[in-house]
Amino acid sequence: MMKFLLIDDSAFSRKISANYIRKYFPDASIEFASDGEMGIQKFDQTHPDYVIADLLMPKVSGKDMISILKKKNFHNIIVLSADVQKGIRQEIEAMGITAFINKPLSDETMQVLYAKIKGTRYEAAK
Repeated sequence: MMKFLLIDDSAFSRKISANYIRKYFPDASIEFASDGEMGIQKFDQTHPDYVIADLLMPKVSGKDMISILKKKNFHNIIVLSADVQKGIRQEIEAMGITAFINKPLSDETMQVLYAKIKGTRYEAAK
């Protein structure tokens, strides 16, 4: 069973994201955290396969949390953020994350993410 840790300070975003995760990964378990500090604690407790996190969060930012997870030799990090400034996105992608996805999630972005997680190539229907 695949384990996800979903970290976002918006309860609404956590709910929407969890619904998409359940749709594409019906057997997955999902843990939740509402800020980066809690996210790191949950990570240490639950040992997820994938972390899906926002960038703009209280206590510990998404960027700082990514750095901490990288130091723990964890690389399966998916950033889900409305902050899509080109410079920020490039900086975060250079940290070696699995994917950077713009909020809100959609079926199309989840299909791309599903393919990336499953190790296959997604091709949009023509």
